[in-house]
Amino acid sequence: MPLRPFRCYRRLDARPYTQMKYIRGVPGSKIVIFDMGGHIEKFPVVVTMYSNEPGQIRHNALEAARVMANRYLMKRLGKSGYHLKIRIYPHHVLRENAMATGAGADRYQTGMRGAFGRPVAFAARVRAGQAIATAWVPEGQEEVAREALRRAKMKLPMPCSLGLQYVKVDEARIRQLEELERLEREKEARRTAEIAEAEAQAEAVSA
Repeated sequence: MPLRPFRCYRRLDARPYTQMKYIRGVPGSKIVIFDMGGHIEKFPVVVTMYSNEPGQIRHNALEAARVMANRYLMKRLGKSGYHLKIRIYPHHVLRENAMATGAGADRYQTGMRGAFGRPVAFAARVRAGQAIATAWVPEGQEEVAREALRRAKMKLPMPCSLGLQYVKVDEARIRQLEELERLEREKEARRTAEIAEAEAQAEAVSA
C-alpha cells in the first residue's frame, strides 16, 4: 500500500502512542543516525531550523531531510568540517486501518469509522517553535549551513524557519580536538597500510 499524504497525520492526537512494550509488529524506523560530522566545540556559527507550526513528521521524511543536509555539508566542508544534529526523535507510532482498494471495493468493504488500526510507522511530534535540526559550521560558512538546512526544510511537511547564533570557542579545547583528530588520522593510515600489506602477502603466497 502506498504512503498516505501528510494531511492524514497532520493533526496531533490527544496523546502519543509510545508504549513499545505493549505494541507489536511496528516496522523499524528509517532514521538511525542523529549526530554527523566533527566535534561541536570547534565551530562558532550555529544555524538552527525551527518548526513554525505544530504537527507530526514521519520517520522517512526526517531521514530524507537528514540525508539532504548532511550530503550538502559534507560536499562543501569536508567530512569533519561541520557538525549536524537532528534534535527530534520519532517516538509516536502511527496506525492505519487498511481498506480494500480497486474496482468494486466499495461493495464489500466500507470499514468502521474511527477504527484503531495497526501500527505502520513512526512519527516525531513537534510544537510550534521547536528546534528540529542544528548545524555547527566554521566562521564565514553561514550561507553553507543556511543552504543545507533550506534543502532539508523542503523535505518536511510543515513550514520552518532558520535562526543564526554565534558562540564563543575555547582555544584550548580546539587544540585538544585537533590533537585527537591527528591521532585518528594516523591510526586510520596505519590500518590502511596494514590491510594493504596483508593483501600483498596473500597475493604473494597464492602466486
